[in-house]
Amino acid sequence: MTQQIRGFALLVREYDDAIAYFTDVLGFVLLEDTRVDAAKRWVRVAPRGGRGTELLLARASTPAQVAQIGHQFGGRVGLFLHTDDFAGDVARWTAAGVRFVEAPRHEPYGTVVVFEDLFGNRWDLVEPLGVSASPRPDASGDGDPRQFLIRQFDTAWSLTQHHLDGLSTEECLWRPAPTGLHVHRQSNGEWHAEWPAHERYELGPPSIAWLTWHLGFWWSMALDQSFGDGLLTREGVTWPGGAEAVREWIGRLHDDWRVRLHEVTDRDLRSNARTRWPFRDRPFGDVVAWANLELMKNAAEIGYARFLFAAGR
Repeated sequence: MTQQIRGFALLVREYDDAIAYFTDVLGFVLLEDTRVDAAKRWVRVAPRGGRGTELLLARASTPAQVAQIGHQFGGRVGLFLHTDDFAGDVARWTAAGVRFVEAPRHEPYGTVVVFEDLFGNRWDLVEPLGVSASPRPDASGDGDPRQFLIRQFDTAWSLTQHHLDGLSTEECLWRPAPTGLHVHRQSNGEWHAEWPAHERYELGPPSIAWLTWHLGFWWSMALDQSFGDGLLTREGVTWPGGAEAVREWIGRLHDDWRVRLHEVTDRDLRSNARTRWPFRDRPFGDVVAWANLELMKNAAEIGYARFLFAAGR
């Protein structure tokens, strides 16, 4: 039998303040932020590149819980964060205003310093003996394949956001040529996309509406086939009908996909158990790499179409 402590609930005052502190100040990764009901959210964070325990940021909801914020460990150190870049972390956190309660010290097990988080909980930042930032496999100190794929995904997403920012519905519905793939509004108000019979150049350039539909189509399919019930079809994916709705739709897909990327393990990436679309019998890591490339391609296509639209005005 194999067991693992996967998560730990840390009491916080407000979700957004806690998320901002752990991600912007300490550099953690936001794994999930799901609304449960009007007052409760399921918020998970973890150290960047870590493979260990996650923190569940739990908003205190009773007077007894509020009284324990910052006191869950009775004033002693209760959380232990290991690093391979102790000096770099201390320098960055000092500049960000993190409160250290002592000077760094050397112990038989490594270098350690105690700091308090936003709520007063005490942590040990530890660089274990024999672990250091030099040499390091890459600039982030994290060379495992999953982190490479996530960083590549983040780069592609930055370009996508750039080209979606400020996009108008007029741009979406503009036709760059007399022929080319587009979306059409049906009598029931839904927007359906054309599907090509071939991919030869005489097909013509697609509209931005079609490109954003296509982006949402393959991403929805990848999520459903890899992590859902696998019942979604192309015909079931419609265009949202406007630029703002497109940004919201694609933003949700990004958030869902990024959460999943942080949940999969190296074993998942090497296995083909989740590989059902757009191909089969290949490691799931190939699906993740394909999605990164497809996202970058779609972002570039949208950006080029926006250049054409602006130049023709």
